[in-house]
Amino acid sequence: MDDDLKPRSISKVGREKMSEAKKKENNPNWKNGISSNCIRKSVAYKENNENALKRDKKQCRICGKESKLNVHHIKPVNRYPELACVFNNVITLCRDCHRRVEKKDKTIMSKYNEVLKAIGFTW
Repeated sequence: MDDDLKPRSISKVGREKMSEAKKKENNPNWKNGISSNCIRKSVAYKENNENALKRDKKQCRICGKESKLNVHHIKPVNRYPELACVFNNVITLCRDCHRRVEKKDKTIMSKYNEVLKAIGFTW
């Protein structure tokens, strides 16, 4: 086996240095100590989602289905934790439409943008 292709072992000190280099502010995923898991467990978050379901009459805003519903955050919680509980940042989507919106499926995006306009969402 070519020496360049052999797996290299990293010393314990080396592993600790690499780990330290990616902690907190040095990590690109750092959100000033705010965890999206903590937000999602909050009463305000749950109330906001319930209010969105009520506003949308417990129907998918795109196709009208009344089952397998998700509350979709227009601006994602992991990138915009300050918007997690903002009423105009959420809409009700069925699981299928939610998946298609997340994948930015071209066949659904014009209807999605109409829905956003209807609820007064602005980028």
